[in-house]
Amino acid sequence: MPLVAEVTSPKLSVFRLHGRNRGTWYARTETTGQRFDYQYSQQELEGFLPVIERLAEKTGEVHVLMNNNREDFRS
Repeated sequence: MPLVAEVTSPKLSVFRLHGRNRGTWYARTETTGQRFDYQYSQQELEGFLPVIERLAEKTGEVHVLMNNNREDFRS
């Protein structure tokens, strides 16, 4: 799915990172968490900065959410 980063509210933008485990994305897994078992690299996260900064120019607040719910990943 391509990234679509558009502002729909001038008050708040939400940028959600949901994990990118291509090996399990379409697989039938025991738990949903297994599908999102992914640790973003520093380089990947830095690649999102221009998009987040563009959103910040167009809205009051930007919340960045990490939804890697397999384990207690901290990026």
